[in-house]
Amino acid sequence: MQLLVASRNPEKIQEIRTAFQVLPITVVSPAEVGVPEEFDVEETGQTFEENAELKARGFSQQSGLLAIADDSGLLVTALNNRPGVHSKRFFPGSDKDRVNEVLRQLETHSDRSAKFVSVIAWYDPQIDRCQFFEGEVTGTIALATEGEAGFGYDPIFVPTGYQDSFGQLGDQVKGLISHRAMAMAKLFIYLQEKK
Repeated sequence: MQLLVASRNPEKIQEIRTAFQVLPITVVSPAEVGVPEEFDVEETGQTFEENAELKARGFSQQSGLLAIADDSGLLVTALNNRPGVHSKRFFPGSDKDRVNEVLRQLETHSDRSAKFVSVIAWYDPQIDRCQFFEGEVTGTIALATEGEAGFGYDPIFVPTGYQDSFGQLGDQVKGLISHRAMAMAKLFIYLQEKK
């Protein structure tokens, strides 16, 4: 069975591909199944669920395949849970620019608590149905960027129970404890029950 990852982010595709190694499912990227490079889905939803479903449905309709999409973000308590659903569009520029903007906005705040949330949408075109699986991990925002691993806000997010950021902990640890890992674990339970 082929499963399309509804994303152009190579790091996210690799994370999902690695997670699915234990199942008899071939994870493919849009490029591998001929989805045109110019095709994209505008994330107009107001929630992680809405955006994940928009992406899963859109890419599935382009390919005819089962599709999985993740929408995730960083919610910082002192910033009224921003950047939240707008994490990728929170501030213009690169991931580094967005990270620096979060650090700048937190300069006057003592509360550095935060959480990462991930919602995975599993879309089956045969039955035109989406299932949702949510995961979250709590933590704090570091005073400065630390580490080179991961992507997005990983260099400033220190998960609860750890001294190091996701950027320092690396893909192996993140793959076990992250918000996406928690959501994937729920998806795997669903798939095993479906057998």
